[in-house]
Amino acid sequence: DLFLEGPAVNSLVNSVQRSLETNFQMARLETKKYDEIIEDYRHSIYTLRRLILRGTAQQRTQVIYMFIQNWADTMTTLHLDAAWGPNKWLRPGAELPDQAPAGSSGRQQLQ
Repeated sequence: DLFLEGPAVNSLVNSVQRSLETNFQMARLETKKYDEIIEDYRHSIYTLRRLILRGTAQQRTQVIYMFIQNWADTMTTLHLDAAWGPNKWLRPGAELPDQAPAGSSGRQQLQ
């Protein structure tokens, strides 16, 4: 077997070893951060699951309302431009409740 020795080889090996150890330490830290985030997510999901399965009817209703509200907020953000304002959001021919003609129910008429 052939063994290489000398100050240059030792320095190179030490440098490579330090670099690898630093990279592995960073990888472990990133894995720990990821694991903490996943654990928080898992805790939230199981808390919500427990509430749905074991909660009262009012609690379940609140959870459903929360999901519907979240969905509505998401869809509004995706499909409506806040810079335009509500008057521009209506389709052509639709009327706002305060602009409804006399004798109508006052509801917004969408076509």
